[in-house]
Amino acid sequence: MTKIILTGTYSSFNRGDAAMQSCMARELRAALPGADIVIHTPFPADDRRYYTDARVIASSRRNLVGASLKLAWLWIRRLLGARGSTLLPGTELRELASSDLVIDLSGDMLTEEHGLHLAWSHFLPLMMALALGRPLYVCAQSIGPFRLSRAGVRRVMRAAAAVSAREQVTMEYLEARLGLDMRRVQLTADLAFLLEPAAPARVDEILREEGLPGATGFLGVSVSAIVAASHARHNAGVGTTFAGLMAAVLDAAQEHTGARIVFISHVTGPRPAKDDRRISAEVWQRMQRREHAVVLQGDYRSEELKGIIARSAAFMGARMHANIAALSSAVPVLAISYSHKTLGIMRLLGVGEWVADSRSLTVDALRGRLDDLWAQREALSSHLRSRLGATREASRRNVAIALELLHNAAEVTNHG
Repeated sequence: MTKIILTGTYSSFNRGDAAMQSCMARELRAALPGADIVIHTPFPADDRRYYTDARVIASSRRNLVGASLKLAWLWIRRLLGARGSTLLPGTELRELASSDLVIDLSGDMLTEEHGLHLAWSHFLPLMMALALGRPLYVCAQSIGPFRLSRAGVRRVMRAAAAVSAREQVTMEYLEARLGLDMRRVQLTADLAFLLEPAAPARVDEILREEGLPGATGFLGVSVSAIVAASHARHNAGVGTTFAGLMAAVLDAAQEHTGARIVFISHVTGPRPAKDDRRISAEVWQRMQRREHAVVLQGDYRSEELKGIIARSAAFMGARMHANIAALSSAVPVLAISYSHKTLGIMRLLGVGEWVADSRSLTVDALRGRLDDLWAQREALSSHLRSRLGATREASRRNVAIALELLHNAAEVTNHG
């Protein structure tokens, strides 16, 4: 039986992670009926409840010392000439060793932007796979920048069986800064462009439960503590918090458009500090016109959130996968960015001008951009519909690459 391990994501409470995992698992299962699809995650108990149609195993990568010792042992074992499952302690290493392909879905976490320790935690499963001689596919990601770890990252990327980037900015970085042979790298698109929305009846049910029966044509909003922190770091002493700024912008937008504001949280855990409903509530509390705004309270699946977002007339998002849910539903987006991934993905659909840098947000500038988005929403929606077919095909290429790697590995085995 073919075994494929999907690693790199954080938690199914991050619905962007869940979308990437679910889409890749579904596509592989359709192409390879009977394959053993394994999700390798730091939060196995939570994720087993979410991924009910896949096998889930625990990843040790967030225990930096323990996982680093495992990696060191793998290289010692390799020097000793051990093969197969010989001298492999624990389920994690034995599962990796018996896999036919390891696919990394780290999204935008292969970077030093969030700290060297976090980058190391994401590279640990990749290096374990390579130390065990398993084919590694670094799939559909925004990669970099790196400083201290650049040489090591270059070695990992060169050792990978395949690499795909989900936007052009990463392609340029891999070539110019990491010096990769770009014949081995493909430009694709984020896997979440393949996510199917929940059935309309389920979306209707959710909206009724949230006190929004039949809601449509609203302004959807996604905020996050990560963007709030980025804004605070670059605007110390200015006197305007991210929550205060967003509240002022949304008050003005509601007054100008007459549209209801709906806060849609794309991350709800696994810890309370990670829950976007908290920062959403903070923005809502600061609004003067909050009777025209609603914070969704439920904890919904990624396909359910996409179904809700698809009912909006326009979207302003600080979470990239919430933005992708909108873009892939032909809903125009004003993206609030804290890294190059946002600009790269928006450019992929020809809407790169609709990005606002979180580091330099002002009430007047953001309000003006949002007013423009609303005014142009019908033309932008038409433009997005014209680009979505090609974007989805680019996303499906990720699956084709994985299947080709499995075919090539089988050919080597059969002729070995």
